[in-house]
Amino acid sequence: MMECARARGWSPTWKQLPDWTREGQEAFGFAVTVDGMGVPLVAWMRRTVAVKRSPKGPECDPRQMSLF
Repeated sequence: MMECARARGWSPTWKQLPDWTREGQEAFGFAVTVDGMGVPLVAWMRRTVAVKRSPKGPECDPRQMSLF
């Protein structure tokens, strides 16, 4: 969201709202300024466990042919 807002020339801000939590979800405030007007948005998100990736890279299907 931040990249999209910046690409359009808007001024985005993003911060966690620590007092807003429920059922394992956390609230984050996202606001942009568009043509001088503030546009607020509250996004509810749930934290997830980090995914560990293999250091050798993604596994490929042996049936898939190389593009090069």
